[in-house]
Amino acid sequence: MSTVLILEDEKWTLEFLEVFVSKHPMVESVFAVNNSQDAIETAQKHLPDIALLDIELKAKDTINGIQTAKMIASVSPATVLVFVTGYGKYAPNSFVVHPYDYH
Repeated sequence: MSTVLILEDEKWTLEFLEVFVSKHPMVESVFAVNNSQDAIETAQKHLPDIALLDIELKAKDTINGIQTAKMIASVSPATVLVFVTGYGKYAPNSFVVHPYDYH
């Protein structure tokens, strides 16, 4: 069974992903957060198996999803990182943290 962390700053997308992921039979628990600080703290506390990360976060967030992924990798190195974003322009920069996938 897997634990999944979701970082998405858009409320409706976060809710959709949380419901969608939680229905998978291999998922035990889902931690859904809407800002980078909560994502890092949640990763440190729960050491998720998978992290689904938005890249472009709201302006009030001090770091983006790629920087958040770096922090998550430092506190939970076994976490598989997957970027979920609508912006293809971020793909080249996202591979600096060796994500499992980019959608």
